[in-house]
Amino acid sequence: PVKQCRPMSNNAGKLFHYRITVSPPTNFLTDRPTVIEYDDHEYLFEGFSLFSHTPLTNIPLCRVIRFNIDYTIHFIEEMTPENYCVRGLELFASYLFRDILELYDWNLIGPDSDAELSGCQRFHFMPRFVRFLPDGGKEVLSMHQVLLYLLRSSKALVPEEEIANMLQWEQLDWQKYAEECKGMIVTNPGMKPSSVRIDQLDREQFNPDVITFPIIVHFGIRPAQLSYAGDPQ
Repeated sequence: PVKQCRPMSNNAGKLFHYRITVSPPTNFLTDRPTVIEYDDHEYLFEGFSLFSHTPLTNIPLCRVIRFNIDYTIHFIEEMTPENYCVRGLELFASYLFRDILELYDWNLIGPDSDAELSGCQRFHFMPRFVRFLPDGGKEVLSMHQVLLYLLRSSKALVPEEEIANMLQWEQLDWQKYAEECKGMIVTNPGMKPSSVRIDQLDREQFNPDVITFPIIVHFGIRPAQLSYAGDPQ
């Protein structure tokens, strides 16, 4: 088991910090990354930091093939940001990796279940919301502000009292709203899966007597391994 971090501290000097990056960036970058506004500045999401209890030396290259492109994942050692505490990282990881992405079998403690009671996670992850400074440096937004942003964002996509009004919007206004929602992750805790990416938002009403919520459309891709090659249906 790894010795527990102090939850309300950033455990400076005990953790090794790496920025995770993917090359080439083709198809991995979005034209609308999440932006958090704070203190009259905009902070753009640029990926994740990884904190490890031991230095990551001689790590074999991790390669992933997606869209027929061979990607490589790199861990770049950098100075450790200080504006976080480990408890905040754990709250964020629990929300994103378990509640949203549902990675239930992703175990960061180890195979021994008893270690869960006494040991710390081997790795901690921190989302990087950054703004570029005039001198060429970067400022990473504190975890406190990231968690506040997630709390503020936790509201209905289309509030019930707004539906009737939204259905009356001009087509251009609706398209603008639908375009803003495109690419967002929406979640409904308790559902399986709990979360989907919005690829389209349709407001067609199939029954003129009943007002219904807009329909969230998600385009999924069936993995080739699960498809029967002889029958495209």
